[in-house]
Amino acid sequence: EIYRLIYRFSLSFTLIFAAISIGVFIYFPKLDLFPFVGPALVGLFNFIYLIKTKDYKLLFWIYTIAGTFFVANSLFNHPEISHITDVAWIGVVIMAAFLGLDYRVAIIFLVVNIIILAIFNLFFYEENIRVLQDRSSNRNILDMMELAIAIYIFGFLLLRFVNLQRLSEKKIKEAYNKLERKHKENIVLLQEVHHRVKNNLQIIISLLRLQKEEIKTPEIKDVFQEAVDRIIAMSLIHKKLYKSKEFARIHLLSYLEELISDLISLNKKEIKYEVCSDLEYIDLETIVPLGLLINELVSNTLKHAFDNDENENKITIDIKKIDGGTIQLIYFDNGRWKEKKEKGFGLELIDIFTSQLNGTFERETSNQGTVYVFELKQIKIKIKSDEGIYR
Repeated sequence: EIYRLIYRFSLSFTLIFAAISIGVFIYFPKLDLFPFVGPALVGLFNFIYLIKTKDYKLLFWIYTIAGTFFVANSLFNHPEISHITDVAWIGVVIMAAFLGLDYRVAIIFLVVNIIILAIFNLFFYEENIRVLQDRSSNRNILDMMELAIAIYIFGFLLLRFVNLQRLSEKKIKEAYNKLERKHKENIVLLQEVHHRVKNNLQIIISLLRLQKEEIKTPEIKDVFQEAVDRIIAMSLIHKKLYKSKEFARIHLLSYLEELISDLISLNKKEIKYEVCSDLEYIDLETIVPLGLLINELVSNTLKHAFDNDENENKITIDIKKIDGGTIQLIYFDNGRWKEKKEKGFGLELIDIFTSQLNGTFERETSNQGTVYVFELKQIKIKIKSDEGIYR
């Protein structure tokens, strides 16, 4: 579209100024031909260059620079010319700049031409008015013709500019609609992927449970159940993603509450739990190790802490952001742990998941229960501020 525009403009520009130059040469032989022949030669050069190279971007620079030069030359060196036409040509120059150049460059040319007009008005205007009083009627007719041509070209460029804007808006709208359709398709596909992954993990969980029922040794049964719990923690992530339209993050509080509820229900004990967090969402990159970390903590508590029902069994989890972008995770249960002589596999996994999150932890056991204090640095989050803004 731009190529066709500059092609027609160059051809029309060349023919119009060539005709004006011939008319001036015939009827006004004493008049300086440069203000008319110069634009005709520029238009001819641009037309030939465009046909040979198909590169139209350079032509806008040439037309804008040459137009500014010819206008300045006419204003400062030709007092016998009615400079109303030059004002119209300035409009053509600026329109060409906005049409084919960067808008910042176009603004620079606009300022330059305004400065040129200001200089003319301050130093050359009075002389121009004095000279114009002695002009012939034929010269006035020539100026009116040139003015009409300049207004016509300005209107032509303005119309094309508006059409190009409408065309651009139409293409942008079509591209946006296409991207929106593609986005919806991708959402459906991702939901289907997470749904299938969740189903496959559920099948694995069911197979492990069936296999566990065939095992007579309690220790091996516990190993199978631990494996099931870990797979549940991962399966729950895909379940959450399947139900959500956001695939880059997980609502942390909802995920942890459902995870802990599932683990407690499998254990078949009366255990209360409370989860507090000022973290709203967590990145998918860190939800898996964090979810598995919480899974190990809860599983170890269920396995080693609550062997009697004398007291109200309770688990509390508190997650918050502290100074330096570090996340503090405090896990507490009020059970009485059966201490082992050596470090168990569950604690080894806690070490591994903590390292994956670039963190450290301390564990303390007392008559009131057991508390873990984690400081984790490798977590990408969205946190809710007091103003309700997420950051």
